[in-house]
Amino acid sequence: MPRLIIAPEARQDLREIRDYIAQDNPVAARRVVTRLRDMARALAAAPALGRERPELGADIRSFVVDRHVLFYRHHKGEVGIELVRVLHGARDLDAIFLADQD
Repeated sequence: MPRLIIAPEARQDLREIRDYIAQDNPVAARRVVTRLRDMARALAAAPALGRERPELGADIRSFVVDRHVLFYRHHKGEVGIELVRVLHGARDLDAIFLADQD
């Protein structure tokens, strides 16, 4: 079975997404987060589906899910991925990843 590791930053991102959407619609919030987690599990089984993003960091790939983007690493030789961030597509991705490197 493919392994999905969720980094602390990605866990926080998912909580923030859920909390923000839940302010208006708790049911939709659960639905969105479930869809993001389900897609992360699917990517763990097929990590090459995502686009390579070397400008954001070593071995980073991305995959768009509706308005959000999953950022992950596939560790060669292993089955699965590490989900490193889950961000809204309108955010300043370069700035966020640059801050993460500090």
